[in-house]
Amino acid sequence: MKVALLGTGSPIPSPDRAGLATLVRASSAILLFDAGRGVVIRLAGAQPLATILDVVVLTHLHSDHVSDLKEFITRY
Repeated sequence: MKVALLGTGSPIPSPDRAGLATLVRASSAILLFDAGRGVVIRLAGAQPLATILDVVVLTHLHSDHVSDLKEFITRY
């Protein structure tokens, strides 16, 4: 299993931290937990691990966990 913390930020914007997102590779499955601010940029940096995602899991619907979901859907 591989885990990459793509963002660990909070609802308060920070130039040093992206919004909440965690990329997990378990066996042949690649999962993305949450899609916080900056996740698409962070996924681009996580290549080749993030080339194909099998599942996107939203832990809950607070804005800091879903703010880049729309951008993620249009890119991937």
